[in-house]
Amino acid sequence: MKAKLTHIIVALVLALAFSTPVGGAIGTYVGPPTLEGDVSIIESAGVDKSQPDASLPATSADSGGEYIFVKIDLSKLPPIDEIFIVEAYLGFYIDSWSGRGPSGYASVATHFCSDDSWSASTLTWNNKPDHREEWTDSWGFSFVRYGPPYLGFYVDEDVEEALRAGGKMLTEVVTWGSGSGHAGLSSPTIRVEYAKRPVYNISVNEVSDSPEINIAETNLLKSSVSDKILWQPNFYASAGTYDLEFLGRCKFAGWKTSGGVSVANPNDPSTKVTINSDGELTLTCSLDWIMYGDEDVPRYISDQGISYNATQRYAEKFNLLIPGYLRTLGFYIVKDPMPFEVHILGETDNPTKSPPVDLCSPIKVTPAGLGWLELDLTPQQVKIEKDTDFYVSVTWLHDGKPVFDEAFGASSDTYKFAEDKWDTDYRDILIQLIVSRNIEEPVKLLTTTSTTTTKTTPKPSSTTTIKTSPTTKTSPTTKTSKTTSFTASETTITTTRPRTEPTYTFETTVTPAVTTAVTHIVTTTPQPTTIPGIDALGFQILILAIVAAAVGVVVGLMIRRRRKAEAPYAPPTSPPPI
Repeated sequence: MKAKLTHIIVALVLALAFSTPVGGAIGTYVGPPTLEGDVSIIESAGVDKSQPDASLPATSADSGGEYIFVKIDLSKLPPIDEIFIVEAYLGFYIDSWSGRGPSGYASVATHFCSDDSWSASTLTWNNKPDHREEWTDSWGFSFVRYGPPYLGFYVDEDVEEALRAGGKMLTEVVTWGSGSGHAGLSSPTIRVEYAKRPVYNISVNEVSDSPEINIAETNLLKSSVSDKILWQPNFYASAGTYDLEFLGRCKFAGWKTSGGVSVANPNDPSTKVTINSDGELTLTCSLDWIMYGDEDVPRYISDQGISYNATQRYAEKFNLLIPGYLRTLGFYIVKDPMPFEVHILGETDNPTKSPPVDLCSPIKVTPAGLGWLELDLTPQQVKIEKDTDFYVSVTWLHDGKPVFDEAFGASSDTYKFAEDKWDTDYRDILIQLIVSRNIEEPVKLLTTTSTTTTKTTPKPSSTTTIKTSPTTKTSPTTKTSKTTSFTASETTITTTRPRTEPTYTFETTVTPAVTTAVTHIVTTTPQPTTIPGIDALGFQILILAIVAAAVGVVVGLMIRRRRKAEAPYAPPTSPPPI
């Protein structure tokens, strides 16, 4: 079976499986446990443009003109001046779904309605009250609906608006949102969580030592308060003292505060923050080193990942924000820790059109166990310029071994070498890469932890030998090369999160007194080999479908508008929450 056919089928699987919910809540709240409000749905009804005088049950939203009206009783909530609405969630059971739109995406949406005088027994298309044109929240899917049979909307802003207007009721109108299609919806439920005031608004700012980089548009800076990750430019908190942790992917430089916010130690990435009133919290960092690649979250599937046959290769594209030296490279091995080769490739922006070449000598790696495996690339002295594409590549030396952990998310910037050519791969090995401006800069270990960690650079052994063999790759301008063996030193990590650091050895061919850079590179062209076969197509598609489904859920959560990452929905019946 040709690899091209595999890629076509994979693309179809991803297109069909990928789903994207969209939604939002008022923001992250930190403080005492929230209280659940005594709210309920009084009645619901449907209207249909094609049946303008009919009173209908609440069954569907349709782009052709079918709406659902829901009336919510807020009369038992305390006065809004006494409570802060943390989350209000209007949920539905999905009976059916068909949608289409740009890139396959379509959605339903909910709108605020200030008129609650309608009755389910008399509501029709012709006498329905007007709703606000701008939607409060939406929920959608790409191509097909996938996942649990529930959807919902965050209506906390509407609840607060209704209460501040002195109302005891709230009407939400569910319509079709983007694209076109039909959604069969039933069993509406409402949940409201609130905190007792006062609750303060804390702005979160991000600053780096490189003003030419818009740090807010990157994913480099991240922090958590009381173990809640701050995804948005602000959060809400009751008065108190909470754990504060820097989770950035660059060098921590300190905390700055103003207003009613203070920190115990501005120079400690893991400290305490005290909140007494509205204020600002600023994260500052240096870009002396930056971590690129995937999040440090190995998947829950313990022995499934990415592996190919011997001599086949994987490559993932990287592009730097600032010029720098490649320092550390991390993989997560989930099964069969057998030797493999690592290559740093470059000199092309598209391997499928122009094959990449080695920017330095390849590294043969022998892992000693499962878990994180970290390579020190400092001895290679590879410097990459800003906005220059390069690739981290893996060559398998044994069929199907090792198996690397797969990151969440399909990528068009990953490639596979098979049958003497590079093709887009659509799969993503979990890779982490540290790059530093200065080759002597101490860098943080590839692990999510607030504690600054160090790693002793492996030193060459005292004996250096000249080695020539069919596998030795040398510069075209160099007649001989020195091959030096390195062994990783022991590393101490101060963190409450245990991380497996298997011992490994690697050997590499280096040219004496040469600093490798994109503009001045010792290169060799990898020799193509015959591919003995590919993995079973059915198994590949199954794994890709599982990954694509997980991607849909995770990406949807990440892009929720103004909401916390978690949004459980608990219907009144036995089905599980989302």
